[in-house]
Amino acid sequence: QIDSQLPKIANMIKSVPKLLLFAVLVVVSQSANPIRIKQDYELPQTINRYKNPPQEPFSFSFSDCGPSTAAVHVRQLKVSPDPIVLGKNLTVSTNVAVTKTITDSTLTSLALTVERSVFGHFVTIPCVEKIGSCTFDNPCSLLKQNDKLCPILQKYNLPCNCPFAIGSYDTPAGGITAETTDPNISWLSNGDYKVKAVLNNGDDVVGCVQVEVTLST
Repeated sequence: QIDSQLPKIANMIKSVPKLLLFAVLVVVSQSANPIRIKQDYELPQTINRYKNPPQEPFSFSFSDCGPSTAAVHVRQLKVSPDPIVLGKNLTVSTNVAVTKTITDSTLTSLALTVERSVFGHFVTIPCVEKIGSCTFDNPCSLLKQNDKLCPILQKYNLPCNCPFAIGSYDTPAGGITAETTDPNISWLSNGDYKVKAVLNNGDDVVGCVQVEVTLST
């Protein structure tokens, strides 16, 4: 009689893991604060230059990625300190050339692509609540809403709102220093990032810059 019950007992044992998993899922789904599994790009990372052996990027770098016909070209871009420490002062030195007047009607969107190095591979950060790899319409209106940027730029006689006239725009010797803020975002912490910003007028590229930057907390 016991032998006849063995197959049934074996099937019951096999079903235990499935029953446990089902129970866990029910508890999680009914919880007021359900468990959230972190995405790979949110996991803690070691800065590449501090690994053994060190890996790229070894320092901050930038490239102007716009076509020759673009109205805006970034000729120089430097930051200090490197790595950047969120919540601390950041000094930026730059030279930007504008070859065509930039207005609300000639600047229709800003497309950002943000990637983070995760275990040696760069992973694209999705757009969540307007943070990450997002596209913004009417960048000129966004500049008007930024009440922190203008006071800094106007101090050095640099424009902060559209229109931007044709000319060469340089930060003063020694750059511009401002305090950064730490937005307390899970993935925005120790690590290496690639950020690409593309200004568009419809299908035409107005300007493009790509940076490799390291953050330290």
